[in-house]
Amino acid sequence: MERITAMLSKYLQMNNRRLVHGLVGMLLASPWCFVGFWSWWEQNSIMTDTKLDLEQLTSAVQEQAKGLFKQAETSLIVANHWIAAHPKDDPAKASEFIDLVEQLRKTSDGLLDLRMVTRGGVLRYIPDQGQAR
Repeated sequence: MERITAMLSKYLQMNNRRLVHGLVGMLLASPWCFVGFWSWWEQNSIMTDTKLDLEQLTSAVQEQAKGLFKQAETSLIVANHWIAAHPKDDPAKASEFIDLVEQLRKTSDGLLDLRMVTRGGVLRYIPDQGQAR
């Protein structure tokens, strides 16, 4: 009987050690699992927010570029009509055309500017004030 009691006591001590080691292992692994999950969750949240910000920024830049190209197109059409209506006038010296170009510069905040190329291939600034060719 003593032998059975000793064996049973030894068996319970071994099982208790395994149980304690298992519980300690689980207690150490739990925070690491939580930290890993939380890190993954935060990364996904940040990536989603960043993606949304970049999409909005891209949309804003596209709209601004589209507006600028539309303004450039309109300015070129107006300049072409003025030149067609005044074939004998030099656009670089005509005050009406210079006013059109100045208005273009002003409305585009200096992003757009008209320059003319003569039939001879010379680049002319408007107004032509003797700038370097």
